[in-house]
Amino acid sequence: GYLGDEKAFIATQGPMVNTVNDFWLMAWQEEAPVIVMITKLKEKNEKCVLYWPEKRGIYGKVEVLVNSVRECEHYTTRSLTLKSGNQTRDLQHFWYTSWPDHKTPDSTLPLLQLMGDVEDQRAAAILGPVIVHC
Repeated sequence: GYLGDEKAFIATQGPMVNTVNDFWLMAWQEEAPVIVMITKLKEKNEKCVLYWPEKRGIYGKVEVLVNSVRECEHYTTRSLTLKSGNQTRDLQHFWYTSWPDHKTPDSTLPLLQLMGDVEDQRAAAILGPVIVHC
């Protein structure tokens, strides 16, 4: 929970080859407006797989469409549309690309900028929790 909201966040591991479909099903089922990824794909070993498509991908019962990509200095934002059956939902994916391997960031400013963008998205959505994974 957060600020009295019972289901504000879901903290999870990064999707692996055998859990990608379940990850997208969770995002759909929980009506998540935002996914925040705070890891590189590899840090010595693989942390998670590249679980989103270039343009369009099908993950079990959920189709993921990439509408746009915006690259900032410290993170990348993707505007996604999820489809299941005849329903669609919009979702924002934030990938914090500046987290140093097995260390902490030198400055908090980029993280605060990311948090501000995520909070803006979360405030605009009346849906489910934000999904965060390392």
